Amino acid sequence: MSSSIRDDGPPDSRPVDAAPSEIEIREWLVAYLADLLGLDEREIDPADPLASYGLDSSGAVGMAGDVSAWLGRDLDAELVYSYPTIDALSRYLAGAAADGSPV
Repeated sequence: MSSSIRDDGPPDSRPVDAAPSEIEIREWLVAYLADLLGLDEREIDPADPLASYGLDSSGAVGMAGDVSAWLGRDLDAELVYSYPTIDALSRYLAGAAADGSPV
C-alpha cells in the first residue's frame, strides 16, 4: 500500500487560500483510492462504501493523513468511518471547510 500524497494532475485553478470544493475533494479521493488499490479511477464508485474496496484501518489512517496534508488541516482518522463513502466524506469535508469548522 502506498501512502504518498497525490499531487499530480492538472494544476489547481482555485486561489491558494480557497478551500477545495466538494467536487475537487471527491475527485482527489477517487484518484487517491484508485492509486492506492491499483485500479482505474472509473472503477471507483463514490457512492460505494470504502470498506467494499478493502480499505482496512491502516489504509483509513493513511488516507486520513494524506487528505489532511492535502487540505492543510488536521483530520481525525475516524472520519473515514463516520462518513464511509467518498460522496459522504467529500460532502462533509467541503462543508466543514466552507464554514471553518474543525474537522
